[in-house]
Amino acid sequence: MVESKKIKVHPENCAGCLNCQLACSFTYTDRFNPLEARIIIEWSPEGSKIVFTDECTDCGICAEYCFYGTLEKIKPGD
Repeated sequence: MVESKKIKVHPENCAGCLNCQLACSFTYTDRFNPLEARIIIEWSPEGSKIVFTDECTDCGICAEYCFYGTLEKIKPGD
């Protein structure tokens, strides 16, 4: 697992909706399957753990579909 260089993560905002995983998997596999996403959400009421797989390209599609402010695209150098 890797840390994204272009996505800032605010795990305290995660609602566990999996929109990010669905958008990612559809973008790369043409299927809505969270198990095929390049972002992994381990959600619990106590808090979320969010990691990116080695296959993540930092494209930012996950942040574009995050409606809770958990994922934020950042500019290089920020």
